[in-house]
This record gives sequence, structure tokens and C-alpha cells, in this order.
Amino acid sequence: MIADMEKALADRAGPWLVGQTYSLADVGYAPYVTRLDHLKFLDGMIEKRHRVAAWYDRMRTRASYQEALAKWFNPRYLPLMDEKGSEAWPRVRELLAA
Repeated sequence: MIADMEKALADRAGPWLVGQTYSLADVGYAPYVTRLDHLKFLDGMIEKRHRVAAWYDRMRTRASYQEALAKWFNPRYLPLMDEKGSEAWPRVRELLAA
């Protein structure tokens, strides 16, 4: 998914997944990328995918992202995601490298 996003952002030469226009593609990917971020997987997955990193930064600044996602983050759940994701990351990294 992250590799496909990087390619789409490169091929379409715009700030969003389908080019210059924010679209349902961006809306659809946002929750998945956010979950990878909460699990602490995202940094390792995008360290060489600068377009996806910039896309996620842009996405998080949107009022719609704040309203639809960030507003609903459970502060008691986020530390658990961090903990379990950090524990799982070494194995996830191995799987991604295979």
C-alpha cells in the first residue's frame, strides 16, 4: 500500500494521490496510514518514501482529517497501540523485507 501510494504521488505530480485535487482516494487511505502511525510502523515504512511522508503531513493539517479522525482518537487506546506496535515492529520489518 505505501509503495503504491509513493508511486501514485510520483506519477501524478501533485500533492494528492490523484494529482492536484484532494479526492476520495486520499480520504480512503487516511485511516489506514493513521493506524500504521499509531502502531509506530509508519516511520519505518516511509523512511525512503518522502512523498508519502509529505502527503501524511498535509493530510493531518486538513480540518476534515481533524474532524473525521483525530477528534475521535481515544487517549487511553493510543498508548496501547504504541506499546504493542513497538513490540511487533521488528517482526513486521522482517516480513516487509522478505
